Amino acid sequence: EVLQTILGTIACEAQGVLAYHKAGLPVAATLAVVASGIGIYLNVVTHPSARGMGYGRAVMAGALNWVRAKGATHSALPGVAMGVSAAAIIRLVSAVGPTDSRAEAENSTATSAGSSEA
Repeated sequence: EVLQTILGTIACEAQGVLAYHKAGLPVAATLAVVASGIGIYLNVVTHPSARGMGYGRAVMAGALNWVRAKGATHSALPGVAMGVSAAAIIRLVSAVGPTDSRAEAENSTATSAGSSEA
């Protein structure tokens, strides 16, 4: 309900993407938006105990697939999280690619959390 309210206030198309551990706990997330043909990824996060296990890659694969389906031809990451180098984020996005189905983590499920359409 809260996510739907937030997404409803965004003026461009937006989609939340979550990755869940096999135990059903959310361990990674991002918010993807499409504005003027550009896919933008906000707040890409992974729980500290789940880092290095492919959950962030699964979230980015889901987000990249969604922005591409919405017509985005370019992507932007408007910042770098604490403790993560810009080079690591760029390598992740480059490695995932918009149609890379291998990106989903072995023990996770990436799902859409909600959307807002302008």
